[in-house]
Amino acid sequence: MLYTLPTLLGVPLVPGWITPAIPVVLLYLKGFEPGPEAIQALFALQLEVAVIFFVLGVTRLGSTLVDIIPNSLKAGIIIGAGMAL
Repeated sequence: MLYTLPTLLGVPLVPGWITPAIPVVLLYLKGFEPGPEAIQALFALQLEVAVIFFVLGVTRLGSTLVDIIPNSLKAGIIIGAGMAL
């Protein structure tokens, strides 16, 4: 429920966050043993991301952030994430 709430509040960057985050998430999870420990770490990461996106949605800072970052930089991050996989 928290995962979809920022989208309802108007944050335009929530739906596409996972693509550029995959390499970073994988690097983060390498520090944990496969199994329950890694699942707990991933769950904690998802909760942190939900809180961040919730704050960005409520304060409308998400729209400001999207407007400040140039389109070429956003495109480069998404293309680079796809190539990193």
